[in-house]
Amino acid sequence: GHVEATRNCNFHCSFCSLTAERNSYLNLDLTQLRRQIEACGKRKFMLFIDNNFYGNDRNHFLARLSLIKEMRHKGWFSGFGALVTSDFFLIPENLQRAREAGCEALFCGVESFDAESLRRFNKRQNTIIPQIQMFRECLDAGILLVYGLIADVNARSLREIQEELRFVTSC
Repeated sequence: GHVEATRNCNFHCSFCSLTAERNSYLNLDLTQLRRQIEACGKRKFMLFIDNNFYGNDRNHFLARLSLIKEMRHKGWFSGFGALVTSDFFLIPENLQRAREAGCEALFCGVESFDAESLRRFNKRQNTIIPQIQMFRECLDAGILLVYGLIADVNARSLREIQEELRFVTSC
C-alpha cells in the first residue's frame, strides 16, 4: 500500500523540482493518515511516499510514528518504508523509534560522497553525518537504507565520478 503523511520538503536542494515549486512543507492530519491506511486495506507492507517523512516538526513526526505503530499492531500492515532526509539521522533514537513502529526500509538521497558536490547541490544537511555512519546505524537497527546518487557530469569529471563509484563499491 502507498500512503502520504506529509507533502513537499523543508529543504531547498538546487536540483530538486520541489524547490522550484516553492511550496511549504505540510504535515497532513493524522485522522487523514489513518483513513488512507484503512483505505489501502490490510497489506504486508506500507510505503510512505512522502518527499520527506521526517520533516521539521519533531512532535508531529513522533505522533505519526505512534499512529503507525498502533495500526501495525492492529494488523493493517506488517512493516513499512519511508523516504527521509539525512537530518533524520541526527537524533539516534529516530532509528530505534522507527524500527519499533515497524520500519524495515528507508530511502535517503545521499546524492554524493563528495562534500563539495553536496555544498553545490545546497545539501548541507548531508555533510553533517558521514554517509557510511548512516548506513551502519541503519543496518545495526535492522533497517535497510536505500539511497540515490547524482552523477553530476556538468561539474564533475569522469575521473571524479569513477572514483566515487569505486568508493561506493569498496564499502
